[in-house]
Amino acid sequence: FSTVDTSRILLQRNHTMAHEDNDIDMTKGEQKIDEQLYSRQLYVFGHDAQQRMANSNILIVGLRGLGVETAKNVILAGVRSVGLYDPQPTAIADLGAQFYLSEKDIGRPRAEACIN
Repeated sequence: FSTVDTSRILLQRNHTMAHEDNDIDMTKGEQKIDEQLYSRQLYVFGHDAQQRMANSNILIVGLRGLGVETAKNVILAGVRSVGLYDPQPTAIADLGAQFYLSEKDIGRPRAEACIN
C-alpha cells in the first residue's frame, strides 16, 4: 500500500502557510498543532482531540468516490499519515467520481495513481 505523509502534502499544496516549522517534540513523539490552520477544529474538538489526530496514522482501503473523499477529509483534518490501499486498476468509470485521477491513470492501481 502507499503511505501519504500529510505534513508534506500540506507543505507542498500550501507552502505559504506556517507548516515549514512543523516541529515534533521527540521526547513525546507529538507534533505541534498549528492553531491558525486548525482553529475551527480546536474550537469544536479541543486540544486533546486535535493532538490525538495529529499523532494518528490512518489506513483507508478502497479509493472509489467515497474512499477518496474520506481520504481528502482525513488528510485535511491534520492526521500524521494516511495509508492508501486499492490495488484495483483505474477504469474510465472511476474518472467521474474520483478527482485525483485523470485519463493517463487508466490501468494503474488506484492508490498509486492517487499519490502520483
